[in-house]
Amino acid sequence: SANIGESNNTTMGVYAFTHGTTTAYFSNTSFGADDAGWKASPSKYWPLTSSLDFVVYSPWMNNITSYDPATKILTFTIPDNKTNPTDYLYGAEYFNNQTGADGNGYTKNNTPVNVNLKHALSKVTVIVKTTVAGLFTLESLSLNNLYPQGTLIVQYGGDDKAVHKDHTPAGTQYTHKFISTSNPVPTDETLKASHLVFPSGQTEFTISYKVNGISEEQNIPLSGEWLPGKHYTYTITLTATEILFNPSVEGWDTGSTSPIQL
Repeated sequence: SANIGESNNTTMGVYAFTHGTTTAYFSNTSFGADDAGWKASPSKYWPLTSSLDFVVYSPWMNNITSYDPATKILTFTIPDNKTNPTDYLYGAEYFNNQTGADGNGYTKNNTPVNVNLKHALSKVTVIVKTTVAGLFTLESLSLNNLYPQGTLIVQYGGDDKAVHKDHTPAGTQYTHKFISTSNPVPTDETLKASHLVFPSGQTEFTISYKVNGISEEQNIPLSGEWLPGKHYTYTITLTATEILFNPSVEGWDTGSTSPIQL
C-alpha cells in the first residue's frame, strides 16, 4: 500500500541490526512506498550472509526518535499534535520465526518484510444524541486538559509483542475542539467525531448546547487513563423531562347563609 495508518503516512523509519547483536546495519532510515513496495532512497540491500532484526515506526522523523539495541528501548518523541493529528505508529523487533529472541532474524528470503505496526496515540470517538427530536442544538464540544506532545518509551521483550514502559506528557495542556459548529442533535448516532490524542488522564468534556432557545454549558469529568493503541467511545445523550401538570379541582365548600323571611 502507498500509505498506512489513519493519517495515510507515506514514510517509515527503520532500524536494522545484525541479528543477535547491537551492531547497526543502518539506523533511522526513511522508507517510502512505490509500486515495488516500501523502499529506501538510496536503496538498502540485504547482507550476503548475516540476517537482520528490525525496529520500525511511522512516519519517519529526524532527531526525535531513537532506539537503543542494548536495552531494547525505543524513545518515541511526538511533536505538537494539536492540528491535523498524525497517526504515529511503531513496530516491534522482528525475528524470522516470530517466536522470540532465539529466532534466526530476517534474511533476503524474507522480502518484503511483513511488519505489524501499533498505534502510539489514543483514539477518542464522541457521539452526541438526544431522546427528544428537534429540541437540542449542539453549539460545541471540547475535550479539556490534553497534552499536545510527549514522549512514549517502548520496552521490547523477547518476542514481537512490545509494551509501553512509560509515557510522559510534555508541554502545556490545551483544549481540543471536537465539534465546533452548530448541529441539531439527532436521536440516532450520526452526530459524532473521532480524534487522535496523546494518551492522558484527568480530562473532561465541555459541552455547549441550546434547549428551548436558551444556551446551556456543562462540564463532564472523565475517569481513568487513556492508553496508547486504545479506542475509546463516549456517547453523550441529552435528555429532557417534559413539564407536565396533574390538575385537580377543589370541591365546593358550603357557604354560610342566613334564613330569608318575607
